[in-house]
Amino acid sequence: MTLTAAALCVAMVLCWSLLTPGGISVDQWQGWVLAAAPLAIASMSQTLPIIAGGQGLSAGATMVLVASVVAGMPMATTGAALMAIALGLAVGVAVGCINGLLIGFLGLRSTPVTLATGGAAMAFALDLIGGYVGAADSLSALVYGWTLGGIPLLPLLLLALVCIAGMAFQRTRLGLALRAQGSDIAGARGGGAPVFIAYTAAGAGAALGGILLAAAYGLDNLSYGAPLLPQILAAIALGGGVSGLGGGSVLGSLLGALVVVTSSNLLMPLGISEGLLTAVDAGWLLLGLLLCVARRPTLPPAVVTRSAHQPMRWTIVVGCAFILLLAANLRPEAADLAAMAAGVGVLAVGQMAILRNGTVDLSMPTLISMAAVTTVTLTQGVNDVLPKTLLLILAVALAVGLFHGWIATRIGRAVMIATLATAGILQAVSVEMLLTQPTGFTPRALTTVNEARWLGMSPFAWGLAVIGLVMVLVLDWPSSRRRLLVTYVASALASALFGIFVAAYGGSAGFSPIDTYLLPAVAAGWIAHTLSSGRGSVALAIPAAIALFAVDTVLLGSGAGYSMRIGALAVALVLAEWLGVRRVVRRAEAPVERTIA
Repeated sequence: MTLTAAALCVAMVLCWSLLTPGGISVDQWQGWVLAAAPLAIASMSQTLPIIAGGQGLSAGATMVLVASVVAGMPMATTGAALMAIALGLAVGVAVGCINGLLIGFLGLRSTPVTLATGGAAMAFALDLIGGYVGAADSLSALVYGWTLGGIPLLPLLLLALVCIAGMAFQRTRLGLALRAQGSDIAGARGGGAPVFIAYTAAGAGAALGGILLAAAYGLDNLSYGAPLLPQILAAIALGGGVSGLGGGSVLGSLLGALVVVTSSNLLMPLGISEGLLTAVDAGWLLLGLLLCVARRPTLPPAVVTRSAHQPMRWTIVVGCAFILLLAANLRPEAADLAAMAAGVGVLAVGQMAILRNGTVDLSMPTLISMAAVTTVTLTQGVNDVLPKTLLLILAVALAVGLFHGWIATRIGRAVMIATLATAGILQAVSVEMLLTQPTGFTPRALTTVNEARWLGMSPFAWGLAVIGLVMVLVLDWPSSRRRLLVTYVASALASALFGIFVAAYGGSAGFSPIDTYLLPAVAAGWIAHTLSSGRGSVALAIPAAIALFAVDTVLLGSGAGYSMRIGALAVALVLAEWLGVRRVVRRAEAPVERTIA
């Protein structure tokens, strides 16, 4: 895979050179270094957790958080810039240590831990950013001021040092133990010191990447944090590493990062809109995934957890919970909150069903955004176009669900990478529609339905409740590989329907790099999954989602900031995973205790 990444890198540079009139200039090489260094350093350091079989879903958010901390500090002098760099490194290392402690020593799974820390990091970054902040002159001079022929030397030196250190670590006893840990298809859970060191190094690498971003661009736009995670994982995949499939090398990730960055320089010569950049990154991610699949003689089996086949009982229980929820909100000002809570409950059902298969669906938030944006931009407020638009949205969601389900039956929990790639494609489509289509608004037919009241509630609230109950009936049937397909289709369709409701609720739509729905849905699904020992009905996700939504509403009403609310969800997710681990440990120890007694 390293040779493949090297060949791709050479090919991308040649294409860039041929498509650039007069050849690549010094200024273009300088811009290439500024873009490549942060991504390459973060990718090389993130390779270590991937080698261990774990996920690194907090890498991009950690880079944004560090960039926010560093760029937001006053840096009138070189000394102040050095202090800002030290603080940024401390923040990144702290995030890595938290991940390493929870995963390596407490035995928590890497997916919920890194998803939680990533969500919290992005939320704190958003609270720190008050607007545009340019790169401080003292910081830029310190990081990029040493040049040779106009090319910054310090980023290249950092690239070489990180690459050499990473390759040397892979050959040590700890590095070999890390690769042995990754051979377990269950992913990084436990592992002790090697896993702790891997995640700490990943945090330090993300911090270096964030510092380089702050020195080059300041806080130009928070949206640059949105494509960072797909780019990092695409670079690692092109280098041969995918969590759930094993493999990976530091040198391969470096070359993969250079491929990803160089390809972005081809967009303008080829006349491709920059709004499609995330789709290009998603393409590299899918290509890396396919190459990793092709080189493995055998693939890990899909995880299909058998659930208790008692759908009717749980449907009745949750149906009563829905009725109580709606009856408790028979006030005009609470009607929209009830519909939103019901929608989050439906999303949580889909995520819990996917959790039973050992993974999460990362395409959910972009499916919601795509549905909302498509509803607004394609209809332009015209009722006559609405039916065709809704059919198109549902057809796209069906295709996405079928694709994910088909992939899941073949590569197991590595399907999470495919869902992230799909998210990148959907994000590119949404952004491109917003850039190229006139600003529209939701058709009056949809807003009228949302404003109507049936027994005091919006028809959307009742409709989402019915959808949730139908999903429970369908997804609680006995386990089979075919259920994987149904699970992903149901989750995709539910996300699209919720996106249509979001468009009707807001009257318009836009795309934001800040996710609002993934973490609550996953947290609710994980809590219900833990409470039922992984074998209960997906119906349990609905009351869990409603409870989390109620807590979030109380926090919002008390004046809590966005970071505090997302932080509470992150704590709930990690706590649910810890309780699940403790339950497994107690069950494993119980026979020994009875024997001793």
